[in-house]
Amino acid sequence: MARHSFDATRKAGIQKDYTMKEYTPESCVRDLLKLVPIEKGDVCLDPSSGINKVWFNNFPTKNKIEVELDDGTDFLNFNQKVDWVLGNPPFTLFIKFLFHSSEIANKGFGFLINHSRLNQVTPKRLDDLKAKGFHLSKIHIFGVKMWFGRYYFLLFTKKPNDCISFSRINYGNTIAETETQAQSKIGSFNKGLEENSNEFSQISANAETSPNPNIKLNLPSFLVGVEKQNV
Repeated sequence: MARHSFDATRKAGIQKDYTMKEYTPESCVRDLLKLVPIEKGDVCLDPSSGINKVWFNNFPTKNKIEVELDDGTDFLNFNQKVDWVLGNPPFTLFIKFLFHSSEIANKGFGFLINHSRLNQVTPKRLDDLKAKGFHLSKIHIFGVKMWFGRYYFLLFTKKPNDCISFSRINYGNTIAETETQAQSKIGSFNKGLEENSNEFSQISANAETSPNPNIKLNLPSFLVGVEKQNV
């Protein structure tokens, strides 16, 4: 569900006196559920059913369960095994919902999220979910006219795939690489000074003899863009 009114200056998760009046369109939910390989007899759980219960009401199975904190049931305390966990989680609790789903789902789980939550699906977290037997098998991108931006449906299953890859390498972030880059820049600067020593000496002489304190000097090309304190 999208928030109908939201104060961006308030702390996330603490939004007093606002209502959730713009729900996930039912047609959208129906199309997203078609992406999930739900079989006859599977048990589906809506972890945050809300007021309109649009996911729960559209599960293509009679074996369905709904959980809603406002109704007195907390998904994070729900430990019954189910086949699928599917729905629109509270965005501030998305990662907790993601990993709790991996503890209780037999077949998989899928969530509708926005771009900021997508950025939380890091390689480390994908690795951790992989260790629990779940793989990101599908990302469906779509839009909802009354909401802002793009939205994403992420589906995790136990079927390994090679269509989505990831790496935990953080390029250029090691101390050795940083030191190497710094030494390279210092070396280039020193080399430029040596190769242009005569020209640099002439510039210094001109600056000392010029009656104009605001004289503009034509620096050698290797010094263009270098800050004054470094010269």
